[in-house]
Amino acid sequence: MVYIRFFLLISCITTLTAALNITGKIQWIDGCPDIKTLRPSKVVLDNGRMRGTLLRDGSFSIPDVPVGTYVLSVVTPDYSFDQLRVDILDSASTPEVRPYTIGTPLNPPSTVLLAYPITLTPRHKHAYFVPHESFNLLAMLSNPMTLMMVVGGAMMLAMPYLMKNMDPEAVEDFKEQHAKVAGFQNTVTGDLKSSISAIMGGEDSKPAASASHASPATKSRGKVNKRR
Repeated sequence: MVYIRFFLLISCITTLTAALNITGKIQWIDGCPDIKTLRPSKVVLDNGRMRGTLLRDGSFSIPDVPVGTYVLSVVTPDYSFDQLRVDILDSASTPEVRPYTIGTPLNPPSTVLLAYPITLTPRHKHAYFVPHESFNLLAMLSNPMTLMMVVGGAMMLAMPYLMKNMDPEAVEDFKEQHAKVAGFQNTVTGDLKSSISAIMGGEDSKPAASASHASPATKSRGKVNKRR
């Protein structure tokens, strides 16, 4: 038991001596000139496994980071930052910082090495509120239904003027064609109405026919009962 405790103590001491502080700074830009504009934020490793405090001048430090590979990111409500891969080989060497793309595997690592201490720059500000679209006449006219309505209305308005300028023979031909189309539509509509009425009449006649067939049977049964 004593040996186990001694081994655990030695391993803890070794881990602490191999740990390293990761330091860096946020470079302010015109869109984000200070810590007040950035609002309360923190620098974390592996989505909050370890974190560091962000000071007013933009500097940060994550203490006692053991040997390993980590993904460094900035958690802030309004701005977006690049994520970085940080490799700590041992406590005596400088951490290796590389760019990292979200969703990609850590291995193999990128061949691009960034400067240390780490420098982070706000990329863009999050747009949580999108303004409502204003009235756009071009967008409304690009709608196919609107175009059909506009073309149909224009043809209705222009038809009387076209009829005046047409030859009498052309007018007669147009009237005949229109009458044929109207007659065809009336025929189709009449056939539909007659078929629907025939179907409805057939359904109504079935109960009446069954009642008429049943009435003689009941009369014959009544006569037989009277004879008995």
